[in-house]
Amino acid sequence: MKIINLTPHAVTINKVTFPPSGQIARVATINTLSGNGPIILDNTIIPVFTQSCGEVYGLPEPEFSALNGSTFFLVSSMVRLAVPSRLDVISPGDLIRDFAGQPIGCTGVIANKPI
Repeated sequence: MKIINLTPHAVTINKVTFPPSGQIARVATINTLSGNGPIILDNTIIPVFTQSCGEVYGLPEPEFSALNGSTFFLVSSMVRLAVPSRLDVISPGDLIRDFAGQPIGCTGVIANKPI
């Protein structure tokens, strides 16, 4: 089994750091003007949109090797949620922050379905 990091930054999970692979998986977003109407605040009109996921870019096809087992692709939560049928896609779990509030890692990963 191996994990390939498809985010633009290193991800540390329980003190194991996965450097970026150089390939980034991204998802397009589609913003649509909401039927709920705008918000009017202090004579300013603020449009309200809904957002949905579009096409996913940079995510390889699933990989499996009889020698090494499955390959998991570490991606952002947005990318993972855009491909709910992919069992090989994981995203960082709960963040661990330092005393200044900066993320320094995460406690595990989140999968679309039980692995």
